[in-house]
Amino acid sequence: MNIFAQLQNIYLFSKQFILVAVLSFTISVHAQSYNTTFRHGDDSWTAGYTGVPSSVVDDGVVKIEWKEIDNSKGNYAILFEGKSKNKKTFLYVYRQFTGLKPNSTYGIIFNVQFLSSLQNGPIYVKAGALNHQPITFDLPLAEANFQKGKIGYDSRDLEILGIIYPSSGTSGTALYRSQQMQNYAKPFYANTDKSGSLWLILGIEPEATVKEIKPILLNTMRVLFQCQEVYLSTPSDRNSETERVDSEFNDDITSIEIYTGNGHLLKAIYSIDGIFTGNITVDEFENGRYFFLFNLANGTKIVRSVEI
Repeated sequence: MNIFAQLQNIYLFSKQFILVAVLSFTISVHAQSYNTTFRHGDDSWTAGYTGVPSSVVDDGVVKIEWKEIDNSKGNYAILFEGKSKNKKTFLYVYRQFTGLKPNSTYGIIFNVQFLSSLQNGPIYVKAGALNHQPITFDLPLAEANFQKGKIGYDSRDLEILGIIYPSSGTSGTALYRSQQMQNYAKPFYANTDKSGSLWLILGIEPEATVKEIKPILLNTMRVLFQCQEVYLSTPSDRNSETERVDSEFNDDITSIEIYTGNGHLLKAIYSIDGIFTGNITVDEFENGRYFFLFNLANGTKIVRSVEI
C-alpha cells in the first residue's frame, strides 16, 4: 500500500474513531449550566499553553495556577502570567463537560469576570469548545490539536470573547481592576461527540507588541449550554459532514509527525519534491493511542487521533 493510500486510511479511520480521553474529573451538566468562583480550588480546569518552549513552566516564564486573592473576602481565581517572546503565545485552561445530548449542536454562552493588573498592551481573551480533549505536543514550540487563530482574530475552534486593554492608570491605582465579558449576542457553537461531551477552552493571547503578560485573574465563570439540534441524523447528513471536514486538507502535505498518546515524537516523514522520505506501516505501532500531525504547505497544522 503506498503512502498516500495509507494516509487516506489513517485519516478516514481517525475521523470515525476519534478517541475520547477520560479526565480524572468530569461533571454532568443536567441543568445545562455551570457556575464557579473557584472558591474551593481550580474546579478541575487544566492548564495548557502553545507557542512557547516546553520548559517554560518549570522556568517560571509561564504561570497558570489557582490563587487566593483575598482570604478575608473569600476571593479566589485562576492566575495567568508570563512572558511572550514571539507572536504565538497562548495560555489557556480547559475542562470536560458531560451529560449533554450526543451528536448535537450547542450554543454556548460565557459570562466571565477578570481582575487584571496594568498591562503593556491589549490582551485578547478567546473561548470556545471542542468535542475532543485539547492536547499539547512537546515540539520546540508547543503546538496543540486545535486552532487558536491569528492574533486578534477568530478561528474555527476559538472566538474572541473580549479584550483586556492597557490601563491609563498609574502605580498608585488599585492593584487589580475588574472586567466582565460575555457573548449573549453571539453564542459560540460546537458539536458534542457521540457520548455527549464537550471540552470548553478559555485563554489569553497577547498582542504582538506585548512581551510580558502581567497577572490576569479569572475569578468568575458562568456558562450556559443551549441545545440547538441533533446533527448527523441521516446518511446524507453524515456524507455532507465528511465532505466538509475533508476540505481541511486544502493544500499539499509537507510532512507528517507521529506522536504517542503522551506527546512524545515517535516518527517524522517529509515530502521532498512531492515524494515522501519514509513510509508508515501498521507493524511499527503497538496497541494504543497515537496522534498524527499533518503539516500543510500553507502553514496549516491538522491533528488526527487514532486508536490502534
